[in-house]
Amino acid sequence: MVSKICLMACKNGFYFAEKILPHLNRFLKDANYSEISLTKTDEVQFRNTEIKSNILESIRGSHVFIVQDVSNKSNGYSVSDNVLALKTLINSARISDAFKITVILPTFPFARQDKHFSREGITARMFAQELEMLGVNTVITLDIHNLAIAGFFNKTVFENLKGFRDLNKYVKQNLPLENLVVSSPDIGGLKRAENYASELKINLVSIYKERNYKKIDAIDKMYVIGDVKNKDVLLVDDMI
Repeated sequence: MVSKICLMACKNGFYFAEKILPHLNRFLKDANYSEISLTKTDEVQFRNTEIKSNILESIRGSHVFIVQDVSNKSNGYSVSDNVLALKTLINSARISDAFKITVILPTFPFARQDKHFSREGITARMFAQELEMLGVNTVITLDIHNLAIAGFFNKTVFENLKGFRDLNKYVKQNLPLENLVVSSPDIGGLKRAENYASELKINLVSIYKERNYKKIDAIDKMYVIGDVKNKDVLLVDDMI
């Protein structure tokens, strides 16, 4: 027997969840299941910045999908605020007796902090461990900054979806390809940009950066590898 499906969102994931809902209902209809609406929730931030989440409907025995856009700053939240809001909603779903919990994160937080330097922590791994401790069964994200992050999960299923095929449809419909090249902003993102260039059948260029690791986000020199003179450049990156 298939468990009931519930789709809910944190405050800053609500817009994205609304976009997901009609596609999910189309899938449910094709599979002869009843359509659903977004499960009602209430997210409150107190004056001292603490956050709590309340689920306003019964989700007992349901497979719960929770959507959060951690990069959304529309209500003044930082990434860390959005992460806290997500964790409070996950906790509410768990103690409300959800059967399974799947978290949908279009942007995976702390992905810049995926390697160990000196005595600093690996925050991406810490976040993965927190999700597991909260009882999350599956995490779905898009174009993760580093695929090694998948290895930070032990029991939780990690799914990294790729957006290049859908984005390429937009490029083909809206940009003239005859003068277009694809570029990665650094060597680390070259494989991602290669996916776009290969499917669009256009040339690929890249940028080599000499970084200054003594400062945050500091770059000493940049070199373009390839010909971009008088070209339109499609710059492909996973985060800004």
